[in-house]
Amino acid sequence: MNIAKKIDYQLVDNDSEVDAVYQSLRSKEILGCDLEAEWNLHRYGLHLCLIQIFDGRICYLIDPQKISNLEPFKELLENAKIQKVWHATAADFQLLDYVLECHPKNIFDIEKAALLLGEEKLSLSNIITTEFGVVDTLNFQRANWNLRPISKDMLNYAAADAWYLLQLKQIYTEKLLHRDRMKWFIEECKLLEDTRYAPSPPELKVKSILTPQELSIFKSLHKIREQMAKNSDMPPFYIFSNQKLLELSKNPPKSIEEWRKHNGLSKKVKKEGDKFIEAINEGLSSAIKLPTDKVKINELDKKRDKQKYFERKDTLFIIKEELKKQYDIASVILSSRNIKKISSGASLNIITKWKLELIKKVANELKINLKFLIDE
Repeated sequence: MNIAKKIDYQLVDNDSEVDAVYQSLRSKEILGCDLEAEWNLHRYGLHLCLIQIFDGRICYLIDPQKISNLEPFKELLENAKIQKVWHATAADFQLLDYVLECHPKNIFDIEKAALLLGEEKLSLSNIITTEFGVVDTLNFQRANWNLRPISKDMLNYAAADAWYLLQLKQIYTEKLLHRDRMKWFIEECKLLEDTRYAPSPPELKVKSILTPQELSIFKSLHKIREQMAKNSDMPPFYIFSNQKLLELSKNPPKSIEEWRKHNGLSKKVKKEGDKFIEAINEGLSSAIKLPTDKVKINELDKKRDKQKYFERKDTLFIIKEELKKQYDIASVILSSRNIKKISSGASLNIITKWKLELIKKVANELKINLKFLIDE
């Protein structure tokens, strides 16, 4: 961040400093928090690279690569008596769960606040520019935070993010109270405490565009690519891209010779041709085969399911149109994703309490009976 004042920070990269920092921070009522991490961009896997904690005076930059025991900081983040101001917790909290089994409590998420206020530019840099007129001239989001020593510019950048969070907390508290949306915000932030690391199966995004046989090959090739990336400590896309993985799944080489002649593969990958051909053959042998005597879908049941889907969808769209007239965050209250889920048979109860209350209110005004959409 290009900020007017220099941020006072302390790099904590020695075990002897931990206790004093922890004792100082645990006495605070509110902290600005952020992380710098690695998500398969410069090396394999997920890695916690830096923890930023601003106490209103000093920003402590805690180096997980140099500190042997992070338990005091885990305890600090999980202390419900101390409010932690964050921005966009989803990825950070998944990482903390994965690396430390840490689940922060008492959260004030600036992104959630901006979302509930109907703001469109939700990134931290955009919010800082809007509120303070500060332009982000040094963006280190995609920098390699694994490298040591961390440059002074990167340390100041990391400290600045945490410094701004406490200033933004005051601004957004006033905004939420003014719009009478603090109750909604508190409920949303409480749900963040349940964030856990839950990676989607790699085949989920490609399942609809591959045949069962191609999908089976995809899984086998994905597995060997992951193993090779892990052994080399490099991101999987360094082995070959996801697009190349799809291409190989649809048109797999039949021999080591074909593999080595295949365009778009590195020399190192071509040398490992025997492993990849073995993976392809494994995929072929375990491919899911549809039974030749599969039962035909009952056309009447199919027609009924389709009718129910559109009945639910049409009802929800009518409600959403009315929500748009009354609120500037209709797409937050009733998202397209949830409309699809509920239309497909899920209960309205998958929606959080405050959103459901508003949906019921609008439905009542429109004299729409929601009983068929709700599991009582």
